[in-house]
Amino acid sequence: MQKKHFTNNGNRCFQMRFINGLVLSMNVGACGYNDNHDVFDFNQDKVETDTVECAVWIDIPEHKRNQEWITKEFFPNAEDGGCSVAGYVSMQEFQKALPKIMRWLP
Repeated sequence: MQKKHFTNNGNRCFQMRFINGLVLSMNVGACGYNDNHDVFDFNQDKVETDTVECAVWIDIPEHKRNQEWITKEFFPNAEDGGCSVAGYVSMQEFQKALPKIMRWLP
C-alpha cells in the first residue's frame, strides 16, 4: 500500500510526507513539547497552540539514510539523538524551516 502524504495520529500529531522523501511530524496536542505540554486530555475535539513540537526524518526505502532523524538540520535547537525533536517551535521558526525542508534533496 502506498503511503499517504498527510496523516493525523490520535488528534495529537500531524505528519506531512513530502515528495522529496522527508516526513515532518508536528505535535500540537497533549503532552507534546508545545503549549499543551501539561494537558493530559487526549480526547479533545480541538486543540490550539502557539508552539509546536517538530520532528523530521528520511523515509526513502532505497536511501542509505532511510529512517534517519534529521530534525537538527532544520531546527538547530532540536535535541540530539536517534529520535530528535524540536520543542516549543514558534510560527516564525517553523516558517523559516519549512522551505528548507521542502527543498531538501536526497
